[in-house]
Amino acid sequence: MLLTLLVNTTDVLQLDLQSNGHRSSSEVTKLLKTIEISIRLIAPLLTENMTRIETNHTEVEIMVRRDKTPPEGPVSLTNENTQLDTTWETVIGDDLNYQGFAFVVLLSNKNLDSLKDNTSHQSQQLMSSASTVFVSNSNTTNLPDLINLTFNHLQSSDVDPTCVYWSDENGPGVWSGRGCTSVMSNSTHTVCSCNHLSTFALVNIISTEKGSGSCRW
Repeated sequence: MLLTLLVNTTDVLQLDLQSNGHRSSSEVTKLLKTIEISIRLIAPLLTENMTRIETNHTEVEIMVRRDKTPPEGPVSLTNENTQLDTTWETVIGDDLNYQGFAFVVLLSNKNLDSLKDNTSHQSQQLMSSASTVFVSNSNTTNLPDLINLTFNHLQSSDVDPTCVYWSDENGPGVWSGRGCTSVMSNSTHTVCSCNHLSTFALVNIISTEKGSGSCRW
C-alpha cells in the first residue's frame, strides 16, 4: 500500500515537472532523492520476493531476498523500457554489513524524458526513459563490478547515443557521462555499463556553440 501511494505521488510530481516551463533541475533532484529515501524505508516491509507496479508514468520492480547467508550470483530486473543486469554481490556490498535482507530496485520515470540540462551549451535529446537503480548496499559510488543497463530507444535511430546519469555533485543537477560507457548499440537498443548507481538515460548531444564539438564532462 505504501509503495502504491509512493508511485501515485511520483506520477503527480512528474506531471507537475512536465508542465513547468523551466523544468527546474533542483526540483528533479529533490524528487529523485525523495523516491530513494522512501523506497529504502518501504522495501524491508515487502513480503513478496518480487513486487511490480506500473502506472501511466512510472514503472517499479523490486526484488527482495531474505536468507541467513548472503545470496550470490546474477540478478536481473526488466520493465518495458530498461533491463538491469547486476549481481547479488554488488547488491549487498560488504558481507559484514549483511543483516539477512537484501533488495534491488529498478524504477523508470516515463515523464522525465524531456528534462534538459539548461546550463549546458549543448542541445540534449533524451533517447530513452530515465531509469533509477537502488540496492540495499549504501556504498554505490564506485562499484568493484560494473552494472549493465539495456535501454529501449524511444524512437528507432541510427544515432549512437551517450550513456549518462543525473549528477547533483556540482549544482542542482546535470546529465553526466562519468563512469558510464556504451558497450553495444543499434537502432533500437543500447547497453550501458556503469561503475556506480544513480538515475540513468541515453542522450543525443549536439553542441550549440559554433566550432565546439566536445562534451563538457
